Amino acid sequence: MTRKTGIWCLLAVVIVLLGMDVVTSPPDPYAAPDPLVWGSSEGGSGALCSLPGQ
Repeated sequence: MTRKTGIWCLLAVVIVLLGMDVVTSPPDPYAAPDPLVWGSSEGGSGALCSLPGQ
């Protein structure tokens, strides 16, 4: 297998996996965690609505 074939195969696998993910569970921006604060109780933006319990 050449590099070109490997790159195309990898690209196809990534596209298929992303497609399956979107079809099974459409993205919900309201359920997404704040960026860069996973595992933390602090909000990423500093806004009151991003803090827990709000």
